[in-house]
Amino acid sequence: MFEGEIPSFILKFKQLQILVLSYNNFKGGIPKEIGNLTKLKELYVGYNKLQGEIPQELGNLAELETLGLGNNVVTGHIPSLIFNISSLLWIDFANNSLTGTIPSNLWKCRELSYVSLENNRLSGRILREIGNLTSLKYLGLGFNNLIGGMPNEIGSIPNLEILGLQGNNLYGHVPATIFNISTLKWLSLAGNKLSGSLPSSIGLGIPNIEVFLVGGNYFSGSFPNFITNASKLYFLELGYNLFSGIIPSTIGNGLTSLQWLNLGVNNFTSTTTDLSFLTSLTNCKNLRMASFGENPIVGFLPTSIGNLSNCLERIYLSSCNIGGNIPQEIGNLKNLMILDLSGSELTGSIPVTLGNLKQLQGLFLDLNQLEGSIPNDLCHLDKLVELYLRNNKLSGAIPPCFGNMTTLRTLSLSSNGLSSVIPPSLWNLKDILHINLSSNSLIGTLPLAFGNLKVLVDVDLSRNYLTGELPTTIGGLQNLQNFSLGYNSLQGSIPKSFGGLISLEFLDLSNNNLSGVIPKSLEALSYLKYLNLSFNQLEGNIPTEGPFSNFSTKSFIMNHALCGLSRLQVLPCKTNTHPKSRITVVLAIALPLTLIVSVTLIIVMREYRKRRSSQLASNNDVDVP
Repeated sequence: MFEGEIPSFILKFKQLQILVLSYNNFKGGIPKEIGNLTKLKELYVGYNKLQGEIPQELGNLAELETLGLGNNVVTGHIPSLIFNISSLLWIDFANNSLTGTIPSNLWKCRELSYVSLENNRLSGRILREIGNLTSLKYLGLGFNNLIGGMPNEIGSIPNLEILGLQGNNLYGHVPATIFNISTLKWLSLAGNKLSGSLPSSIGLGIPNIEVFLVGGNYFSGSFPNFITNASKLYFLELGYNLFSGIIPSTIGNGLTSLQWLNLGVNNFTSTTTDLSFLTSLTNCKNLRMASFGENPIVGFLPTSIGNLSNCLERIYLSSCNIGGNIPQEIGNLKNLMILDLSGSELTGSIPVTLGNLKQLQGLFLDLNQLEGSIPNDLCHLDKLVELYLRNNKLSGAIPPCFGNMTTLRTLSLSSNGLSSVIPPSLWNLKDILHINLSSNSLIGTLPLAFGNLKVLVDVDLSRNYLTGELPTTIGGLQNLQNFSLGYNSLQGSIPKSFGGLISLEFLDLSNNNLSGVIPKSLEALSYLKYLNLSFNQLEGNIPTEGPFSNFSTKSFIMNHALCGLSRLQVLPCKTNTHPKSRITVVLAIALPLTLIVSVTLIIVMREYRKRRSSQLASNNDVDVP
């Protein structure tokens, strides 16, 4: 836990051969005076907080064999002088902020066995001279900005064990020569723009492969057959590509070491409708993750799914056109944490055996055709964080015991046929973030306890049959961003307390029976981007300040008597003017009685004289005094 700059006294030890300062909190730059320690063979200053550039003077360390600068905040270019050191065997500059191209003379250091430059901002191409590094065992260039193709000469590195080029902008085909490196244990090309198919006859070329990562590219062609013979393989990532054809029904027979399998987001299919490849995976006793999502597999879940590894934590079969029932045997997967069967054509009821999955954190059964009620057994999942049952044909009531699932953060039950009232216990989930119960047949009122959900971010209760007034306590939900209650039968006014929803971005109260005025307190909602108050019984002035300056007439149409600016296509609001007769009455009340009588007599006499004068003039043409 040493802090401060690298102490200067160390730089006086001219005969020093090994200097290890790693795993501390040293700050400042790497002293250029280290270049004076010409006897150094090993220099480790990694895992600190060192900044600045790599000193050119390190190129003076003519006997240096090992140089570790990784996991700092070092910037700038890599000095090419370092790679003039012919004795250099091992370099680690990973996890810094280095820029520029890789010095071309690096590829001339024939004795290098370990090169780690990943997680920087290096650019340029991988040169063909890489084939000169015939002693190389580890090459890590991942997560940079490298471009261009992979040179064929990589395949001429005879002892290469780990090749990491992931997270760059490499394109083109993978040289077939790479798959002839018999020592290769780890190949990571994920997250590039590589294309073409993988050779089908490479199984004998890389018999020692343990990690094979090519996901997130544009590879096409059929499933690489060599994989089924790679008995040491424990991590296989082919996801997010353009592979097609069948998943071998015997895929799991030879992969006894497999722990991670991702074939998702491709165009794979199954040879049989009973998904025999799943049955073969029961031979993989160490399997922890299996993903096949978003492939046009088509078929039914076999009962053998319950015989998959006891280690299995995650299984993804979303959007695979899988029909039929969910087998009861799925409840045997005691350590399952994520179960994703969404977006398919599953029918029947939700198996009660799912309640046996005590470690489950995410259950995704949405976008299917499941029927029946939601089993109370799901309440036994006391570690569940996300529950998605939306867009099915579920009916009945929401289990009141959901209110006991204190770990729940997302509850999505929308677009079903659920009825009855929202269980009062649901408002006890004080840590829940997202609730969507929309498009059901729920009834009842919203209680004051709604305000208990202090960290709530999204709530959608629209398109139900909710009645009653809006609870004033909702205004205390300061984290609420999206709030939708449209298409219900809510009554009463919009509470002024809604002005306390300081994080609100989306508010839909349309198609209800709300009345009264729009509270001016809503003008304080500076993040509000969408507002829909249409089809209600609202009246009075439409506020003009804050977010209201951006809303159009669509936000306010079909209300009782709203008024405001002409651009909103509503009537202008009336000003407070009074008729003269009313002023006369008010004045009369304030005057003394004698003066009232006198003024009245004068008015009466003037009116009499006017009428009398008019009559005489018409008869005799005589002026009347």
